[in-house]
Amino acid sequence: QYVRVLGRPTAADRTMLHRFAEVRLRFAESSMEAWEQDQEADFSALLTAFFEADDETAALRSAARLLSTEDLASLEQALAHYRPRYREIWRAGVWVEPFLRATRKHRDADRLADGLRRLARFYGASLPLEPPPRVRLVPVPGGAGTHATARGRNLLIELRPDDRIADAASVLAHENAHLLFERMPERRRRALEAVFLEHGDDGVAAWNLLREALPTALGQGVFDRRFRRRAWTERAPWYHREDVDRYAKAIFPVVRRAFERGRPLDRELARDLWAAYPDRPGVSRRSP
Repeated sequence: QYVRVLGRPTAADRTMLHRFAEVRLRFAESSMEAWEQDQEADFSALLTAFFEADDETAALRSAARLLSTEDLASLEQALAHYRPRYREIWRAGVWVEPFLRATRKHRDADRLADGLRRLARFYGASLPLEPPPRVRLVPVPGGAGTHATARGRNLLIELRPDDRIADAASVLAHENAHLLFERMPERRRRALEAVFLEHGDDGVAAWNLLREALPTALGQGVFDRRFRRRAWTERAPWYHREDVDRYAKAIFPVVRRAFERGRPLDRELARDLWAAYPDRPGVSRRSP
């Protein structure tokens, strides 16, 4: 995809990519060191600095508070190196505004809004959410998959030229599920976690997987099935990691029934999600 969109990487390209990666890696390592010493650590702070900024200059000012002088210089050099080519992609990404206009008028808009309200109730959230989530739509060339992430109130959604509301519904639900989980009161989240921790190391592994498998079961399972019924299938991968994909599909029937019946994510449902964990002791793994 890199070669198709940006051309075969030159030696200068590779140098800038390495520098950019090293900046990200050092930031992650410093965050990990702080976390291991029980200090405040925000692994997403560098990305959030760009999400929250009005322009690149403001983003770099925020990044300067997070990086060394050398790493900030490397980041600026990498951005400057790729800016001309990326501007062409950005200018060509004229499909975002038409997507928004079509979405507002589309018959599925109300269905999606209703589904997202039900998703909030599933997580026990009070509406309207404060601070409200912000969707960051980024145009990307077609012909490949997309990336999405939730960081604080910011939901990054990559949009291809042919994407429509039905294609975006699963991703919006997935990232909203992450946001709603993080907004849950600590006490409630700990109560759900305790259901899994009762089962030792297997429970810890299941809980860690559930953090990604549950949004996947909701987004790529419940929502995608509702909005892309003809194209939806459990045979295709829902997530790029096999362990998350397998757990998401294992809990999908449980999650679907709970969502359709208005059942909230509580300790009772957490027990059902643990019971569906495919790698729990005593469960033989089926061959695909």
